[in-house]
Amino acid sequence: MKNKINLLLFVAALAFAFSSCNDEDPADVVACFTFSPEENIQVGDTVFFSNCSQEAQETVWTFGDDESSMETNPSHAYTAPGIYDVTLTAINGGVIVTATQSVNVAADLSYIINYGSYSGDKTTISTFNKYVDEDQVSNGYYAEVNGVAKTSNTQYAYNYNGNIYFMDNNVDGISWVNNKTFEQTSNAITTDIHKPRFCVGSGDYLYVSCWESDAIFSGDLSISYIAKVDLSSNQVVSKISLPGGPEGLEIVNDKIYAALTFKDSVAIVDLSNESVNYIETPARTTNFEKDNEGNLYVTLTRDWDDYVTQTGIGYINTTTNQLESIYELNGVGTSYDNVMEPNADFSRLYVMSSESDENYNVSGSIYVFDVAAKSFESDKLTEGISGINGVDFYDNKVFCFVSESVTGNGKVITYSEDGTKVNEYETGIAPFMLLKVE
Repeated sequence: MKNKINLLLFVAALAFAFSSCNDEDPADVVACFTFSPEENIQVGDTVFFSNCSQEAQETVWTFGDDESSMETNPSHAYTAPGIYDVTLTAINGGVIVTATQSVNVAADLSYIINYGSYSGDKTTISTFNKYVDEDQVSNGYYAEVNGVAKTSNTQYAYNYNGNIYFMDNNVDGISWVNNKTFEQTSNAITTDIHKPRFCVGSGDYLYVSCWESDAIFSGDLSISYIAKVDLSSNQVVSKISLPGGPEGLEIVNDKIYAALTFKDSVAIVDLSNESVNYIETPARTTNFEKDNEGNLYVTLTRDWDDYVTQTGIGYINTTTNQLESIYELNGVGTSYDNVMEPNADFSRLYVMSSESDENYNVSGSIYVFDVAAKSFESDKLTEGISGINGVDFYDNKVFCFVSESVTGNGKVITYSEDGTKVNEYETGIAPFMLLKVE
């Protein structure tokens, strides 16, 4: 507000100073402007204003949110949704002319991905809106926008280069929507995409971990690969053979780090020549988080037939490509996109685990890893959650996804960073991740 008041006072003083010595015809001064984009503006988007005024010696902009500018052609980003009246004031001596237009800024939604079920229910999308009181979750968003339901189960969703990409494993393919309108306007990529698991983008390419078929569960580890998708043509341009069932992926220094479900190691694929090297690990790996220095934390877990004794999270130095440290934790989750999540400044990692009591009742907990201390805190963020299905962090809250039934709707529970429960919302079937669009 202060900037706006100061600028308006300046305009008034300027008009007074020139009013007695300038006989400018008011008809000669025109205030005019355009802005871009005109539609689908969301919180955080930059709006560019173009000044088409005539005979103006000075121009003053007010953006409708207590912010102002005296630039000729300014840009501005809004921090909250709403309809903002933008006014351009054109000044020539004692002549002041204004033009006003409205800019509609929509809520920058984030999306909860609900897997569906193995009995036929397909993926649905719930929205999370942080800009309303007590936040808000609404279900069935994909069908609401596109007029039809999704026809596949999504393993992972990824926001990249203006689109949200869905790794759909039933039917096999990669589908996508515009990350502003959420509309699907193109057919899915299905050629050379089999059981897509995860993806990561670099430049004009999307790298997708794939399994050729269910034969991998019978021991044929040679059939898995990474598909390189050219996003300009939406075609798979190469398949990098990667035995062992790649799941979670991360790119550092032009190398793909791939967690392997059926092999106690992390694969490193050099994108310059597609050569593959390995880092041995004491357990199977599923999920990465990249820290502020570009090094990786990786989940170390056991599968149903893998009786390893050392589970937890590992720390990979991406300069030396060495597994430098292991921080033990029992029962680390076996998924590859929702087991471990950092807070906003990467000072903490929230790690999901499952535990059994003396009566073999399984429940879940979220542990807190202190990055500076390099150790798990003694107090869990939360525990005793039946059907825990994932963890995420957004809007300074920890999200815990819960799926107690394979056919009924699930829920998301939010917590503050001190472990206080904030809220609880109903979602679609089997919620497992939050896709942040910012």
